This record gives sequence, C-alpha cells and structure tokens, in this order.
Amino acid sequence: IFGNGTGKKPAALTDLEVKREENDGRVVHISWNKSKDAVGYTIRYGVEKDKLYQNYMVYGDNSITIRSLVKGTKYYFAIDTFNENGVTKGEITKELQ
Repeated sequence: IFGNGTGKKPAALTDLEVKREENDGRVVHISWNKSKDAVGYTIRYGVEKDKLYQNYMVYGDNSITIRSLVKGTKYYFAIDTFNENGVTKGEITKELQ
C-alpha cells in the first residue's frame, strides 16, 4: 500500500506535545506541528517504551484526544508521518506519568 509513489516520504516530526488531563487521568491531549508532505499521522503508544502496540491514525489534523488510558499508569507516545511514498517512523518518544 505504501512506498509506491514517485516522490519522497514525509519528514519526521520535530515536535510532539503530550498532556494528560489533570481531572481525569484516562484522557490525554496530543498535538504536533503539521508536516507539509504528510497525508496523515499514526500515533503509537503503550506502557513500555519499546512496545508501542496501540495506535490511532489522524488525517488532515494536528491533534487528537485519546480517552482510553488507565489512571496512574505510565505511557509512552511516538508519532509517524505517512504519504503515498512511504512511512517515516517518529524519532521522538514522549513519556507520560
């Protein structure tokens, strides 16, 4: 599906903001600056830094609210960019207490 275009893959993101809601620890707000070459983004997350097995895909936006965390559990987040030419893995991993 990916990697068949004739152009370049999108650049990796250089920023990622992750904030857990103070009043409800199950909710996290994630935002980033848009990549001009990206068609969409894959937010990967999990409870271990090297096991980001849960994900959300976002098209045409630069933020998402996830409402399915477990209170009091540490999470890790990364974001990948993609377009018709391929996927660029996110280099930034954010830890959230």
